[in-house]
Amino acid sequence: MNLKPAEELQKYSKESRILYVEDDLHLLEATKSFLGNFFKDIDTANNGKEALVLYENDKYDIVISDINMPSMNGIELCRIIKEQCPEQQILITSAHEESGYLFELINMGVDKFVSKPFEMKFFIASLLKLCKNSWQKRELRNYHNNLEKMVEIKTEEIKQSNEKVDTKMNFYSNKPDIQQWKMSLAILRTNGDNHLME
Repeated sequence: MNLKPAEELQKYSKESRILYVEDDLHLLEATKSFLGNFFKDIDTANNGKEALVLYENDKYDIVISDINMPSMNGIELCRIIKEQCPEQQILITSAHEESGYLFELINMGVDKFVSKPFEMKFFIASLLKLCKNSWQKRELRNYHNNLEKMVEIKTEEIKQSNEKVDTKMNFYSNKPDIQQWKMSLAILRTNGDNHLME
């Protein structure tokens, strides 16, 4: 069954956390409201410095950032984030006159670019791709965690089983073997016969 991109985004975005950075307060609020249709956790900042404080104290699946902002621009923010976490997914929102920065941002490893004003279909498609990546990483982490737990459980079961075997082996190794019993019995019988003959 083929879902529409917006419906598919709702499916994959449930657990994703967003940091959205924009200095235009009207656009910030409007975009945050739109993102609220898909994401439960959205943190916002008005510039790169505010965003960096949030980023260093939390974890985000996707960072969405404007380029030209006061205090710290989006380019510097992306540079610092990528130095701290090369795998961090970043989507840059840029006006047409900012296109000269794109090559620099591509070299930094920025994942997606969306022009302002947003073309919603393209914006949704870009978010969907990033959310799918985050979902796959979470699934892989969960698989590895479950696998590690299963290995730990099996290792403990084997350890306990080996301990039981060792206990039984110790029990039997401390008992005289059958040949010793036979020899002891023969000695007793012989001594008994000799006693009778006296």
